[in-house]
Amino acid sequence: MKCRVIRDFKDKFRQIRYFPGDEYEHDDADRIAFLRQNGYLGEEINPPPEPKKSRKVRTDGAVG
Repeated sequence: MKCRVIRDFKDKFRQIRYFPGDEYEHDDADRIAFLRQNGYLGEEINPPPEPKKSRKVRTDGAVG
């Protein structure tokens, strides 16, 4: 899970300092919930959807 930091803090597990605007990533949903409840993290950041690959159409009408 990835969330946006809204209040600066130092992660007690990784010993890294995070500032507002940074992205915080952790696999433990309980850790994310704890940091959200205490006002350190905002909403989860969802990755942008991958663009769909389109097929090119040739001018002669053939697909390829």
